[in-house]
Order: sequence, then C-alpha cells, then structure tokens
Amino acid sequence: MDLFRWFRSRPEPDREWWMTVARLEQRQKQLELEWEDTFDKVRHALAKMGKREKAASSSIQDALGSTNGEGGRVGLGRAPVSEYAKRLAAARARYGRGE
Repeated sequence: MDLFRWFRSRPEPDREWWMTVARLEQRQKQLELEWEDTFDKVRHALAKMGKREKAASSSIQDALGSTNGEGGRVGLGRAPVSEYAKRLAAARARYGRGE
C-alpha cells in the first residue's frame, strides 16, 4: 500500500518556482522589519506624549497650588464630591440654569 505515490510521481518544481518562493520569503522578512520599525516609532511617540501630558498636568497642579509660609503645600482644597454637587446645584438655582 503506497499512500505517498502521488507525491513521488509529481515532477520536482522548477528553478523559477523556487526563486519565486525565495523572493516571497525575502519580501515577508522586509515587511516584518518595516512593521517592527513602525511599531517602535509609534510606541516611542506615545511614550513621549505621555511624558508631556504628565509634565503638563504636574505644572498645572503647581500653578494652581501655592505654598504657605511654613513650606507646606496649600492647594485648592479637596471638598467631598457631595459638597461640590451642593455648591453647583445652588449656583444653578441662583442663576436659573438648573437641570
């Protein structure tokens, strides 16, 4: 019983076919390298943007906060969310912009 007779009976692919396969493999490797390069550039740009955003937010916090005479930090204060909600509702009611 010869299961692989069909494979053995087929003629060997010619040189042109092997050259085509080699070109395809080479092109695939080039695309992989290009993709890795592009991915690294995007990752680097996102990291740079994250650093800028972090620096900008810390500079905004520094600008909004001030220091007292003892060197301690005094910011805008952190009232509970419910306190802000009450103040916002009162301001809306006062100026007729209630929702």
